[in-house]
Amino acid sequence: MNSRAFAARSCGDNIVRFGTTSAPDTMNPFASWNSFWPWVFAYDWFVCVDAQRHPDRKGFAKDWSVAADNVTWTFKVWPGMKWSDGQPATARDAAFTYNYLRGSMGTPNELNVGYNNITGLENVESIAVLDDETLQIVTKTPTRWPIDNSTMIVPEHIWKDISYADARGAFRNDPPLVGTGPMIVSEFQQDQFVRLTPNPYFRNGQPAIVGAILQIFKTSDALGAGLKSGSLDYAANLTTAQWIDLSKNPDIVVGQQRIEQRDFLAFNTAFGKGAGSTKALQDPKFRDAIGYAIDQKAIVDRAMHGQAEPGVGPIPPLLAEYYSDLSDIRRHFDLAEAGRRLDAAGYRDTDGDGVREDKEGKSVQLELVASANSGGTCRYRSRPSSSLPVGSNRSGFPCP
Repeated sequence: MNSRAFAARSCGDNIVRFGTTSAPDTMNPFASWNSFWPWVFAYDWFVCVDAQRHPDRKGFAKDWSVAADNVTWTFKVWPGMKWSDGQPATARDAAFTYNYLRGSMGTPNELNVGYNNITGLENVESIAVLDDETLQIVTKTPTRWPIDNSTMIVPEHIWKDISYADARGAFRNDPPLVGTGPMIVSEFQQDQFVRLTPNPYFRNGQPAIVGAILQIFKTSDALGAGLKSGSLDYAANLTTAQWIDLSKNPDIVVGQQRIEQRDFLAFNTAFGKGAGSTKALQDPKFRDAIGYAIDQKAIVDRAMHGQAEPGVGPIPPLLAEYYSDLSDIRRHFDLAEAGRRLDAAGYRDTDGDGVREDKEGKSVQLELVASANSGGTCRYRSRPSSSLPVGSNRSGFPCP
């Protein structure tokens, strides 16, 4: 989930109705990143991370091992497994999925735009089907990619005639989706809802529910209202303020857990074809000084209502085995230190108006840029040219 706030009611008719503001745009995993929720119920990963941590969450592959050379991986898929349309699901389908991606590499229609993409396949030497239940992957150098990749395995009999050009966009993969997951995406109305029904051939038997409806909302306010009215059983993508409000409702169970989400705020150092509003933006000493003027604790307390942790680097605190707080070298909030470093770097208030200028005497305006998925604390404007939407608050911030 991309939110620490989520909540649920109890569903009495065994049809789970859950709401989200994450809107699927297509059921084609080679063309989009936006439909994870429907896909994850319909498709299996070959292995991926969950299967390595939890024996009851294995995907397309039942077992796997790596040889002493650390490059030869052997996988066993579930015997007798079937696709949701009743056709056999074998190691050949897994090989097809990976080779379908590999075959696109270097072509004008390379499959590099969607959830299922070529990342990591450049290190694969060969993929061989030893029999219907056995797949062998040989990599060029030792890597955990064969078990860590999150490619969703698709059926060869559905995708073998889909061109790479169509797979990148035109092919919608309309319902019913054919997968090996516990549910079938049986209906999809864009910007409205996705209907899920049980997969009669799921290898672990039938789920305890008779169906599910993923309802799409434009705003998180509607999610909260749906929970309160009882029209929703579960909701994600709530704001922290809603989480606090719903926690007071005895009819709603509100959950919370630490996750690996990262929310980013950044100042531009160069914008478009230009160099930004000032050359100071490209001066490391200027940017270093600004780092001491940012109160991360205040951001956490005020913008996230305390439901976050200040960022240090790319590794979040949740990953305790790899995390360091970098206390010996990290910047800390200290306006006096920021001012001292700006003085030393030559950024002073030269006209006496109380605001520093750059070295050329120009006003400094910083553009604040945030990810579109960051906590809902900013208003976002998408940039269509970006593969991952970003947004910006363009009001401008004078440098103190």
